[in-house]
Amino acid sequence: MKPVVLASTCWLALAGLAQYAGLASETAPVSKGADDASAEARRSLVRLVPADAGLCIEIDRPAALLSDWKDSGLGHRLELLGPFSVWHEHYQPKLEAIGRYVAKRLDVASRDLGRQLFSQSLVVAVWSDESAEDDDHNDTALVHRPFAKGLLLLRARDAEFLSRVVAVLNRLGGQHGGHVQQKEHAGAQYTVRLVGRGTPSPTVCVAAIGTIGVITTDEQVMRDVLELHAERSSVDRLVDTAGYREAAARRRKTAAIRLFLQPRRWDGAVLREVARAVDGTAHAADKLAVRTAADLWKASRYWTVTADLRMPLLVDGYLSIDRDRLTPEAAEMLASMQGEASFLRRIPSDAVLAFAGRVDIAKMATLLLSVENEESVRKVEKFRAATQGPLLGLDFFDEILASMGPEMGSFLLPPEGEEPVRWAVGTRMRRRAADDPRPQVEQALNNGLRQAMTLIAANLEAEGKLARVETIEAEGARFTSLEGTLPESLPLPRCFAFWNDYFLLGSSRDVIRGAIALPAEETLLSAAHVRELLSPAIRSPSQLLYVDSRGLRRLLDSNPEALATVFGSLQPLDALTIRKRLMGLLPLVEAVDAVVVAGEVREDGIAMSLGIAAEKPEDESAASKADKADDD
Repeated sequence: MKPVVLASTCWLALAGLAQYAGLASETAPVSKGADDASAEARRSLVRLVPADAGLCIEIDRPAALLSDWKDSGLGHRLELLGPFSVWHEHYQPKLEAIGRYVAKRLDVASRDLGRQLFSQSLVVAVWSDESAEDDDHNDTALVHRPFAKGLLLLRARDAEFLSRVVAVLNRLGGQHGGHVQQKEHAGAQYTVRLVGRGTPSPTVCVAAIGTIGVITTDEQVMRDVLELHAERSSVDRLVDTAGYREAAARRRKTAAIRLFLQPRRWDGAVLREVARAVDGTAHAADKLAVRTAADLWKASRYWTVTADLRMPLLVDGYLSIDRDRLTPEAAEMLASMQGEASFLRRIPSDAVLAFAGRVDIAKMATLLLSVENEESVRKVEKFRAATQGPLLGLDFFDEILASMGPEMGSFLLPPEGEEPVRWAVGTRMRRRAADDPRPQVEQALNNGLRQAMTLIAANLEAEGKLARVETIEAEGARFTSLEGTLPESLPLPRCFAFWNDYFLLGSSRDVIRGAIALPAEETLLSAAHVRELLSPAIRSPSQLLYVDSRGLRRLLDSNPEALATVFGSLQPLDALTIRKRLMGLLPLVEAVDAVVVAGEVREDGIAMSLGIAAEKPEDESAASKADKADDD
């Protein structure tokens, strides 16, 4: 099973609890004293989780948290997408029915049921089931499998009320064909209900220990929890492990949701998925990405994530890595990614789509070629031979690419004037020693690209269009551009420039000049709308991806053909495929308003950050009233 699938399933289950417990309604305010009690309850709940749990999620005040989430813009939008829509369609009715049954038997309102059970703290733990195979290999498989080994702990407001809830749940289980047994261990009582046939039989174990509710799908886990609560157990606690203590020290203290994952507990399941992914794709880039991720996984020590559900949504995390366990290739790649993403200084704050990072381009190309098929390798060799002349005898892969990076980046700007799409790509270049007899890479690139532009201009002139190649010096840079009456569908960059140690390609001279002369206060990273979506733990991003979904939606709506032309210049796909992929992005970009994904590669791991802005949709009734007022 995939840890990501397990985490998402746990979250969907909590969302379901919110539905049937009435948590979507207004939640009573919690006083500062209650906050202090919640913190104490959280500590005691986590102390009941055995050390061999593979995943642990801690949540403060889940009732208030889920209420805020459902009332947020992102919550409203995601209900219509992906696994959330599947959950609401297939499982929400069942959970609502359970909620109504329990509330009726307790003679309380659904809102009061939710406040009593979920106003304090909650912990979910999941174990890897290495003995089970995922036959259908889909992301909802965990939901259908009764053998998932998990634990839910909650702190209720009132012990007597919790006991009544457990009694009602046990009666409900008995009425639906399950055999309920009463047992006792470590001075506490619990029930075991068999929920199916087979060997071993799937079970659900339930206990109420004072204000602590315990639900688990494994009886041994229940016995371990009861022994940990009685503090007379030889069972090790998760909170006492070195990894958990180190992860806790890195967490954002104010975060309401905290996740801790032990990678070694999931090795069997994850590596099976890696093997399937590698075998199931013919694309070299996909194979390389999967293998690199697998190498990082094998060297990882722990992964911790914290989150809040207030808008803007901010999720940050840390993947701790033991560099001694990395393969030489992965260690080299990770080292090349460490440091500042300096191209962020060249990206304007009004970018619609932007990336800046550190990537060893030559190493990436070498690894890609190592996993390409024979036909692709033959094409690469033909490309080498065809480009050596224009590149003054230099090899494109071994000499041109080897001189570039690792700093690189790209950005897409909103339309302006007659330019429907404005974009640029850039990278730093390393110069040869002065006594090296070979041509400088800058000379080779200038010669090769200028020849290509001259050929394009000649072909356009033969078609009756005005086209010429111009070179100017400005802003301390040398610009070479294709000028004249040019078709919008022209697939190649229309300008390239050399500035200091940068090599830049772009849609026009003005776009590249703007990036070169960009004031520090007008860069993307200095913009307030980006900084609020970036975790304070990211001191100096090594990688950053920014998506202005609203701007991207406008581009997709206004000129999808021009946008397809840009992406066609960056990847070898036919125009129809590119247009289909771009239009396929619409549901995703409609779900959010802006996204910032960032990472900072350090000596002992990778700090990660995800920020999402999503405004709440306007109230339909308010909008209709406004329309009516306008009509009047």
